[in-house]
Amino acid sequence: MITVATWITILRILITIPVVVSLEMNQHILGLILILVAGFTDFLDGWIARRFNQVSDLGKFLDQIADKILINAVLIELAVSGILWPWLVVIIVGRDTLISGLRMFAASRQEVIAANIWGKAKTVSQFAMVLLALITGTAPLLMASLQVLVLFLTVWSGYVYFKDSLAIWRG
Repeated sequence: MITVATWITILRILITIPVVVSLEMNQHILGLILILVAGFTDFLDGWIARRFNQVSDLGKFLDQIADKILINAVLIELAVSGILWPWLVVIIVGRDTLISGLRMFAASRQEVIAANIWGKAKTVSQFAMVLLALITGTAPLLMASLQVLVLFLTVWSGYVYFKDSLAIWRG
């Protein structure tokens, strides 16, 4: 049975479509509002799952997928529209795909690769970059500086996760 919390997660996945369409139509404020709504559903589904004992493997899986679908779609759209450096988005999506694969491999061995401070800093910097891009458009110096910071945190956090997972690989 699909729980209320899982339906809310599915809604977050579906919100990605109007987010991308609004960004494509240069309706950045609408896109930002929809992203904030999606962020609220991310909080809400977790709260409902815990509060009403609806935590499920499907819900946990879809929650991670929903986050990746939304952020990657937004990053790709901002790169296509010329606001973000396309090669940076390729690095971000590639890193996230690699880390997701490492986490799945670890889970297959009953291990957990937990979030760390560098991964959290990467997420915050990406959110700030998207927020700035949607509010200001292309503020060149500020966007370039923030993209360099995001690049550093993306690569460094990926390295830290990979290094920390070596013990799992060695088995």
